[in-house]
Amino acid sequence: MSYDQINYLGRYRNVLGHSNHLAYVLSMIIYFLLFNRPFKSKKINIACIIVLLASLILTKSTGGLLVILAILGYNGIMSKRISFLNKILFSILPIIGIILAINLSEKIAFQFESINFLNWEFIESRATQFSKDGVVRAGGHGSFIWRIIYWSAIVYEFLSESFLKITFGLGVDHLTQGNMPYKFMSQDPHNDFVKALLEFGVIGLLLFLSFFWRVFEVVKKNFNIILIMIVPAFFGNPTVNFSVSMTLILILMYEYKKVNTAID
Repeated sequence: MSYDQINYLGRYRNVLGHSNHLAYVLSMIIYFLLFNRPFKSKKINIACIIVLLASLILTKSTGGLLVILAILGYNGIMSKRISFLNKILFSILPIIGIILAINLSEKIAFQFESINFLNWEFIESRATQFSKDGVVRAGGHGSFIWRIIYWSAIVYEFLSESFLKITFGLGVDHLTQGNMPYKFMSQDPHNDFVKALLEFGVIGLLLFLSFFWRVFEVVKKNFNIILIMIVPAFFGNPTVNFSVSMTLILILMYEYKKVNTAID
C-alpha cells in the first residue's frame, strides 16, 4: 500500500486521509519514544525511531519534519538533563535530517528554497492582490509561502469587519463546516490560530493561546509538549483531526501521569 501511495500520490499517508496528518502523528510518537523509552531494549527503541523517521520522510511533510527539528534543536541547545555528547548528537541530527529530507524529497527541498521569498513587500503585494481578482496566488513559490500569503489575506480581510465580529468572531465552526467567509477562500486556512481568530474573534484567540500556557503548566513546563502542539497547529488544522488529536491527548495523559507519579 505504501508503494502504491508513493508511486501514484507522490506521498505516503498510510490509512489516514492526508500525509500531513500522518506526519504529525509520527512526529508525536517519535517524541514519545525519544524521551520516554517505553521499551526496555534500547535496540528496539532505536529501531522503532528509525522506521518512524523513514515513514515521516516519505510523507514529504515539511510541518512534520519541523516538529522533529524543533524538538531536537531545542533539547540540543537548552536541555540540562543530557550529557555534552548527547547535546552534540541532538545538534547534529537536525542537520542530517534536513540534508536527507532535501535529497529524498524535491517537495521539501523546494519548500526550503522558497524561504528566500519570505519578505514583507512580497507577502503584502500577494496578500492584497485578492482585492483585484479574488484569487490569492503564491506565484509558484511553494506551499509554505502560499500559506503565509493566504493567512495574511484572511487576517487582512477579517480586520476590516465590524468591531463585534473582530471581538467575538464569525461564528463557532464557521470554517469547520466549510462556510468560507471571503470570496478568495477556497479551503481551510490550515492554521488553527487563524481559524480560532476567525471563528471566535480576538477573545477566542486569546483563550486558545491560554490553553497552551495551561498545558505548559500542567506538564511542569515541558516545552517539548508545546512544540508538538504549536508547530502542527501553525502549519495545519490538527485540532479538528481525530487521529492527531487523539495521539496528542494520549501523550498528554501519559505526561500528566508521569509528572504526578514523580511528585507522589
